Amino acid sequence: MYTTRQWSGGHFPGDTGGVTRLTYTLYGNYSTATFGPHAVLEEADLPYTLELIDLSAGDNHAPDFLAMNPGGYVPVLRCEDGTVLFEAAAIMLYLADQHQLTDLAPPPKDPTRGLLYRSLFFLTSTVQEAYKHFYYPMKFTAERSAAEGIKEQSIQLMVERWAMVEQMLDDNGPYFLGDRFSLADIYLVMLISWHDNMESILATNPAVKRNFDLVTARPALQSILRDHGITA
Repeated sequence: MYTTRQWSGGHFPGDTGGVTRLTYTLYGNYSTATFGPHAVLEEADLPYTLELIDLSAGDNHAPDFLAMNPGGYVPVLRCEDGTVLFEAAAIMLYLADQHQLTDLAPPPKDPTRGLLYRSLFFLTSTVQEAYKHFYYPMKFTAERSAAEGIKEQSIQLMVERWAMVEQMLDDNGPYFLGDRFSLADIYLVMLISWHDNMESILATNPAVKRNFDLVTARPALQSILRDHGITA
C-alpha cells in the first residue's frame, strides 16, 4: 500500500501525520520511468509515498527538485537515511539488493545474475535509446530540417531492437531469465507502454507479447498498471 500526494516543493520527512514512518519517498508521475521503481515497491510490498511531480507545470525544474536530480528527470527515490537515487534501473536494482528481493533479482553470485544485467541494460541503453530519437529528435541535431529524418530512422531502429528482444525471449522465455520473473520483465512492460504503436509491436513479436501479458497479469501490479494507463 502507498499514499499519494501532490509535490509542492521542499523535502518531506517521510511520514503520514506521525502515524507510520515510511521508508521511501518516490518522486515521479504516471506514464513515465517512474513505473519501474513503482512496480518494484508494489511487488515487494514496501511502504512508501509517491510524490506526484507536475511535469507539465515544470515542477521537475524547480530548485528543490533539481537539488535531488540536477537533470530534472523522474523518478527520484529518497531513502529513509536521506540517500537520494535517480535513474529507474539503478533504483530498481538498489531496492532488490537492499531488501534481498531474490524473486525480482538473482543474488550477485547466482549464475543468472549476469543474464539479468545483460537484459536490463540492453533495454535501458539500446532499446530505450531509440525512443529518445523518436520523441526528442531535436536533441540530436542542430538543424530543424533534419529532425523528421531522425524520427523516421528511429522507427526502423525500434523495430530492429524489439526484434532482438523477441529473439532473446523466443530462445529462453517466457521471461528474460527463462521461467524466472525479474526486474527486466518489468522494464519491458514500461518500454512497450511508451511505444507510439504498442499494438503493432506486440502483434509482430509474439514472445514479447507473451512476456507483456504475463507481467501485466500479476496481481500485485494491477492498481499501478491502471494508474500508469497500461493495459494488456
